[in-house]
Formats: sequence, structure tokens, C-alpha cells
Amino acid sequence: MHDPSVYPSPELFRPERFIETPTHKAEPDPRNHNFGYGRRICPGKNMAENSMFMTIAQVLAVFKIEKAIENGKPVEPDRKFGPGVISHPAEFPTSIKPRSEKHAQLIRDALDEFPWQPSDSKGLKAFLQQHD
Repeated sequence: MHDPSVYPSPELFRPERFIETPTHKAEPDPRNHNFGYGRRICPGKNMAENSMFMTIAQVLAVFKIEKAIENGKPVEPDRKFGPGVISHPAEFPTSIKPRSEKHAQLIRDALDEFPWQPSDSKGLKAFLQQHD
């Protein structure tokens, strides 16, 4: 998905690259490849895509996400990625704030109904290490 002959400047966030215009041929949609093909296609593809859409829509509906401000100037994030088979962006400073007091109350109400709980990831990691 980072082949420059297929996706010019693959490291840049350019969602418009997937839109066909009179002057631009749309680049291939990676969703057509990420989940496999034919009989071997991931059975969870639709659920994964719909879950991601809903999660992103909910986050953007209640939070204002902007570049962090330091010394009165926006901080440009570095385009660095971590190692591994699945590439994740390196951490960078950001500003995430509720869009309004009404949104903040909505978030607090959700936490009251669905309290934050620690993940089982540490136990799972220990289990996997024991069975390597």
C-alpha cells in the first residue's frame, strides 16, 4: 500500500487521491485489497469497516481535534512511523477537547453508564509468551 508507482507520495495524507476528477484518475482503493479476495475474503470485513466508520464519526462529533499549540504556534507533527508488520504513526502532541460543555456532559454520562475498565492485553500477552 506504499508503492510509489501506484500511490504517488504514499506517506502523505491525501484522501482526495481516491476521488476521480476530470484532471485526476482515482488511485486504487486499498479497501479492495486489505481484506483479501474471493473465497478467502475476511468474513468480518463489513463489520470492521462499519465499526471504524461509527467510531470515527462519534469521535469527530464530540471532540475538536487540532494541532497542539506551543509558544503560540501550531506544532507540525513529524511523519514518523513505528516498526513492524503493521505500521503505526509515532506519537505526536495534539489538542483534543470536547466541542462544547454539552458534548463534555455527554462524554461524562457515557462514562457513568459504561465505566472505563483496564484491558486484558497484559494477561493475553503473558499467556502468549508462555505458549511460544
